[in-house]
Amino acid sequence: LLAALAAGNIDLGIDSTGVVQRIIESTDDMIYRVEMLGHRFFYGTKQRLQPNAFNYCAADGRAVEPGGATIALFTPSPDIISAAARIMAAADTQVGGVEYILDAVTGEPSFYDFNPYSNFVSGFDADLGFNPIDQYLDFLLTLS
Repeated sequence: LLAALAAGNIDLGIDSTGVVQRIIESTDDMIYRVEMLGHRFFYGTKQRLQPNAFNYCAADGRAVEPGGATIALFTPSPDIISAAARIMAAADTQVGGVEYILDAVTGEPSFYDFNPYSNFVSGFDADLGFNPIDQYLDFLLTLS
């Protein structure tokens, strides 16, 4: 890639910006999403990756198991929550979700996406013990 760039064989467009991506192979075939309010853990979800596809989005409507539960709640480790809080601070935002995959090469979480809003997963009110939309709105009202 560097040689092709140096030789002028790759056109990166008017702003000369390129993005190099790699496929992240997962240790457990799961996508994890950590929802945060401020720098506080809100809730976590996980779902199975779709084989041979780019479906790195842990949100409703991404069903991969016909008739089965596609998204499940989970509680990430304190290290993951801390990393998500650092990502939120670096983005200078108060609400959002951070997604990661457990990298099969390193065994470490590979954070690949940040959404500065919440992808609320429906149907988990009873499991969470609260309505996430109500808490989200209450939190936003405290910011004004």
